[in-house]
Amino acid sequence: MDAAWGAFGSDSDDSDDDSTADKNEQAQQPNVLFESNAAAVTVAITQYFASLTKTTGVGLGERVVAVTSVVYGDECGEEAGELKTMMTEWVIRRGMKVVAGHDVSSACDAAVLIVGDTKDLQSDSSLNIRRRLVPGGIVWMIIKRQENESDNNNSFDCFPGSIWEEISCVSTSSSYSVHKIQKRACLVNAMSCPWMDKKSIIGKEVALAAEKKCGNFKVAENESYLQFELRAASQVTIVPSVAERTRAKITSTDEAYTTILTDTNIKHAIEKFRVHGLVIIKGLLPPEQTIPWGNVVLEDFTSAVEALKNHQSRPVDLLNPDKGQFEPLSYKEMAMREDLRVDLRSGPSMEKLRSQENNLASEAMAGNNVIDVGSQPTIITADTMGTAGSSW
Repeated sequence: MDAAWGAFGSDSDDSDDDSTADKNEQAQQPNVLFESNAAAVTVAITQYFASLTKTTGVGLGERVVAVTSVVYGDECGEEAGELKTMMTEWVIRRGMKVVAGHDVSSACDAAVLIVGDTKDLQSDSSLNIRRRLVPGGIVWMIIKRQENESDNNNSFDCFPGSIWEEISCVSTSSSYSVHKIQKRACLVNAMSCPWMDKKSIIGKEVALAAEKKCGNFKVAENESYLQFELRAASQVTIVPSVAERTRAKITSTDEAYTTILTDTNIKHAIEKFRVHGLVIIKGLLPPEQTIPWGNVVLEDFTSAVEALKNHQSRPVDLLNPDKGQFEPLSYKEMAMREDLRVDLRSGPSMEKLRSQENNLASEAMAGNNVIDVGSQPTIITADTMGTAGSSW
């Protein structure tokens, strides 16, 4: 009897074969699940940027996506490399440009993070991606779920609300979860006005008064002062894409670029200015041009503060206005609107830098130097129309 049954093989052999098959299936399943999630993320990125083409004038082929993986704390792991390669190929097939996650110099319009554990979001690779993402950009995270892991918002504390919108879970399975979060288009100073609680809810009377004074910004229900300020700032902000930020170099030898908006975004900027009386254009002036001016302004301000503080007959302490014997006045090159708010028109350091830049500009106009495209202003013609229909 045993010999007859033995012709079909032992029970242990069947068990080993079944076990091997199960293990192979389990080994393949995560990759299949990753492929489905990666495909969904690729489609989502494509649809998002395609929907912005008409409203921004930036084509899908001009969009830049950063793809990186932080799996088990090791960006160079075999599994991490395979998943990153797969994701990169799919994004390129959709017509977008891809930059490597470890490239610290390249900005990106969107990013894909393949994460082995939510703790890895604190890694240097993840931080690098978040810094390189332009304002208004979106991060998609494909996170490998660990055993006994629960969905906890504390896992995403590295995305503070002052910089990021609320995070959302796009999909979840036994092996992976996909999350999405958008960088705010414009930041505000949450530490200003220390006498008020910016997190408190705006009362109905204040909301009605605000709507009468500026009807373009209506207070939402149960909205705090900080939330209102963030939303209002976002509504008046134009966010240039990576392509707009790198359209022209400041000089022919520098690696620094200047921002040139698309015609569509120029019209949007005009429209916001007409409707709100204010428009914020992020990254319009390159740091290489603005930082020197910021430094000399601070130098002149520091000199003015010391001169007033050490004045023989009427000393004024601008930094401690409540402690001084005399209140500040308005001077020839400086005016005080209120405590700790100073308008500084000029000073020795500013005059020196202004003279240097004027001399360089004069030489360039005389033909001694070539004026690069990036140094020329965007000219808005008089017949540019806004949505209101009246001509400029």
